[in-house]
Amino acid sequence: MPNAFALVLGFALLLLNGAASADAPPSTGDRQYSDAAQSVMKTRIGPKPSEAFYLADALEAWGLADEARGLRLYLMRRYVKEAAGEAHDARVTVASAIDLGHQQGPLAYGGRDWFGREWARMAAANLRPVFADFAVERPPAIAERSPEARELAPGAWAGRDAADGRSAIFLAAGIENRSAAPVALGAFTLRLEPAPDSGVSRFAFDCPLPADMPVALIPAGGTRSVACVSERKSPGQPSGLARALIHVQAHPERATVTPRDFDGTQSVRPEAVDAHVKALASLSSAKLATLLARFEKCAKDATCGEATPRRDLRKEPVAWAFIAFAVLVVYWFVATFVSNFVAALLTWLGGNGFVYWLISQGPSVKTGESPAGIAYLVIYLALAVVPTVIVAVLYATARILRDKGWWIEPSPVRAWTRRTPREP
Repeated sequence: MPNAFALVLGFALLLLNGAASADAPPSTGDRQYSDAAQSVMKTRIGPKPSEAFYLADALEAWGLADEARGLRLYLMRRYVKEAAGEAHDARVTVASAIDLGHQQGPLAYGGRDWFGREWARMAAANLRPVFADFAVERPPAIAERSPEARELAPGAWAGRDAADGRSAIFLAAGIENRSAAPVALGAFTLRLEPAPDSGVSRFAFDCPLPADMPVALIPAGGTRSVACVSERKSPGQPSGLARALIHVQAHPERATVTPRDFDGTQSVRPEAVDAHVKALASLSSAKLATLLARFEKCAKDATCGEATPRRDLRKEPVAWAFIAFAVLVVYWFVATFVSNFVAALLTWLGGNGFVYWLISQGPSVKTGESPAGIAYLVIYLALAVVPTVIVAVLYATARILRDKGWWIEPSPVRAWTRRTPREP
């Protein structure tokens, strides 16, 4: 009966584990990688996730696309926190980061655009527009769109937009990065929003980037020059722009930068994330070149990305049957030669240790955003009581068998336990 009971629990665990992870990419612990990939897996991310994107590029270059995707998901989440000033655990390895990235799932799903909101908040907090104090030359991008534009204020012009034929306001400004981490910035909206009681008009500008560089990388403490054009629904008029610029220079918090791809109002598009990842990866292009050159030989042989499935005890029914049989044999041996109580105690301690190992090898329940975390939590709570139930059944069964005389004992043991003491 205990043997069958243990087998039922083992098969139930296998079924639950398969159901919870049917669509999940394989864990790095489930695969045996080549020496090149293994060296990357053991690499620590370090205190600055923004400088580790090249590791994902290396994995992708070797054909490990799933691993590269999981690493980028993790790094993008940690990058936003890094830019906000939150410290990162430098001891996290690439393998751990990949598994965490897969467990946390996509950056946005089911209407929950956490990443978009955090990115917009990070940009608003760390990026500040810088406006011209003196007359400046018209940037080529503005000169092409409005050759006859007239100057309204330093760095601002008004004229007809050749792109759509409407009257528009053009603005040349700089975007300063005040964070301690580089910021990847694509097309964005620049808003001038003076205080309501100031009597100054509000303006909204669309700030695209060149087609050959859709995402600009602004280093920590650096400034990027941009050319913007007023939005169609911008409430301000050309005559009020000079006052608005003076107002926001005195009150910098009234000028905000909102990334168009991460405005918090729509789900994050994968292609937008990819573009920002590529910009961040360019930070460590020299490290990537060094890493690829180090493993140039296996890259030529197309063996850098080799990965074979690793045998998993949790997915081997024969192993579960062997464990159940071994538990019965050990229990019988200890109960026969020592006592039923000692056998129960040792089995309970060993069972709890085995369950702890089993849980430690499984996915983490601290997924934050993944619904699978709830399923694993239920499974782990159920596993925690399995050793106690099995020990109770074994202990009760052994007592019943002894009371009825059905306990199997070898003849030497039976002679020893029934030996009468010698007379003096």
